[in-house]
Amino acid sequence: MLCKDDHIKRIGLALTHYRKVVLTFFLALLLTSSPSSTSAKRTIRVMTYNIHVGVGMDKKLDLQRIADVINKERPDLVGLQEVDRGVERTQRKDEIVELAQLTGMEYAFAHNLDYQGGQYGVAILSKFPIDTIDHRMYQNKREAERRGMIRIEVKIDAKPVNFVTTHLDYQYQDGRLFEAEQMLQFLSTVKGPLVVVGDLNDEPTGSAYKLMLNQFADSWLSGHQTADGFSYPADKPIKRIDYVFIRKSDRLKIKKAWVVETLASDHVPVVVRVAVGSLARSRIATIVSRTERSFVDEIVVCVETERRIKIPSLLQLYTHCFYIVICDGIGTEQYQLSGIFSGPTDTLGGTANLQRTAL
Repeated sequence: MLCKDDHIKRIGLALTHYRKVVLTFFLALLLTSSPSSTSAKRTIRVMTYNIHVGVGMDKKLDLQRIADVINKERPDLVGLQEVDRGVERTQRKDEIVELAQLTGMEYAFAHNLDYQGGQYGVAILSKFPIDTIDHRMYQNKREAERRGMIRIEVKIDAKPVNFVTTHLDYQYQDGRLFEAEQMLQFLSTVKGPLVVVGDLNDEPTGSAYKLMLNQFADSWLSGHQTADGFSYPADKPIKRIDYVFIRKSDRLKIKKAWVVETLASDHVPVVVRVAVGSLARSRIATIVSRTERSFVDEIVVCVETERRIKIPSLLQLYTHCFYIVICDGIGTEQYQLSGIFSGPTDTLGGTANLQRTAL
C-alpha cells in the first residue's frame, strides 16, 4: 500500500513526464511550421533606367512607352536618369509628374541643371510613401553639365530603407571618380539599408566602379548572372554602365538580376529582386531563461516582431523575469517580459511583450 507521500511523488513524476511530452510536441510543431528568418524575407524589386528624356531609338518622344516598360516589370523603387521638366526639347512636359501618374507611383526629383527654360536631372519613383528626400549636387572638375544624386527614405514593414539614384560624368574618367567620391561621402552617415542605382557611365574596369565596390556589392555579380548585363546602347548593347549596388554592411540579399529588352530609350533598364530582411515578419529564435523559475532552460519560439513573441504557456515564464532572446540573423539581446499570458499549464500558448534591456 502506497503512503501519502509516495502517492504525491508518483503524481508529480507523471505530471513532469506529461509536461515533457507536450513540450516536445510543441517544439516539433514550432520547428516544422514556423517560418525562419531565411524563408520570411520581404522581397522588393528595384530598377535603374536612363530614359533619355523619354526619346526612344526611333527618335520619338513617348512617355507612355517608358511607363509601359516600368509597369510590366512591377518595380517597387525606380531610379531614373535624364529626366526633363518644362524643357523646350521635350514639349515642356513635366516628365516625372506624367510618369508618376502613368505608373501610379510617388516621385522625387533632383534639379541638377537649368536647360532650355526648364529643369533637367534625376528622379525616383516609389510605390511606398516617401518620408525623406535628400538632393545633393556634385562639384565637378571640368564637365559643363552639373550632376548630383537624390536619396529617399521609405518605410518597408515599418523599417527605413534608403534608395539613391545618380548619373555620373560621361566624358572624363577622373570626373566620374570625383563625383563617386562625393556621393560616398554624402552617404557615409546614412543609417538603415541602402541601395544605390544609376548610370555611372563607367564600365567595370573604371575607377568610379571600383571605388563603389569598396563599400557596395554589384547586384549583377552578387546574383551570379551568366549573361553580360550590357545596358547600352539599347539596340545593340555592348557596355555595362547601369548598376544596382547594395551596401555590404546591410542585411540585404540579391535574389535575381536581369536587363529588359526595349527600344523605348537609348539604355535598357536593369531590374533586381532584393530580399530586404525579415523586418516585421516571423523569425525563429531561442529564448533562454536567466532564472530558475521557468519550466525549461531553452526552447525555440516564433518571434513575430522585435517586441512580441508567441510562446507555449507550458513554459511557465514569469512576468518581469529576465530572459535572453537569440534571434537568427539579429544577434543576442536581453529582454524583460511584461504583460505575459498567464493560465493553467494545459492552456495552449500565449503571447508576451518584450522590453529590451542591457545585457
